Amino acid sequence: KKAIDALKTSEERQEDINAAKAVDDKISLIGEVSLESRLLIEDARASYDALTKEQKELVKQLDTLEAAEKKYQELKEQADKEEIDKAEAASVDKLIETIGEVTLDSGETIEAARAAYDALTNSQKVLVKNLETLTKAEATYGLLVKEQNDKKAAAEVDSLIGAIGDDITLGSKESIETARAAYDALSDEQKALVTGLSNLEKAEAQYLACLLYTSPS
Repeated sequence: KKAIDALKTSEERQEDINAAKAVDDKISLIGEVSLESRLLIEDARASYDALTKEQKELVKQLDTLEAAEKKYQELKEQADKEEIDKAEAASVDKLIETIGEVTLDSGETIEAARAAYDALTNSQKVLVKNLETLTKAEATYGLLVKEQNDKKAAAEVDSLIGAIGDDITLGSKESIETARAAYDALSDEQKALVTGLSNLEKAEAQYLACLLYTSPS
């Protein structure tokens, strides 16, 4: 038991170290502070604040984060509205650039970029250069999610078809009807992904034969 507890403590310690390092990495991304650094600074601060007390103690660059926050506030107070608008738009542009190649793991990054853009004023939005990149990323991500959902829906129907089994009897009625209803409820794109349709149709034909065989003459 002591060995297990020690292993658990070691694993928890490593998790704390990893969590602290992730925050340090975000702080490192801030680099030289400018008015464009707002989102990076806020992201690093939010990640730090989300840590446990033990994890916070392992963060090595808290002073750097606090200095960046102070520097950003000074720059913001010095800047006029036009400079702020340009900086806010550039900050969103930088966030959009972090999306990179769109995958199923890009959802959070895309949503953050969209939220940041939507939070801009109209005068700031017109200064954003990467809006088209964001909208394309949203479209691509939507297609990937749809494809994933379509495959999942088709797989669920294939599972229902597989559950019918090979030995078709009068008792197979419910499982056959359940699989057929699930298949019929799919979209055309999802139906095209079902691999067991022929097995379902075969089961339906065999069940019908059973009905005819057992029906009184």
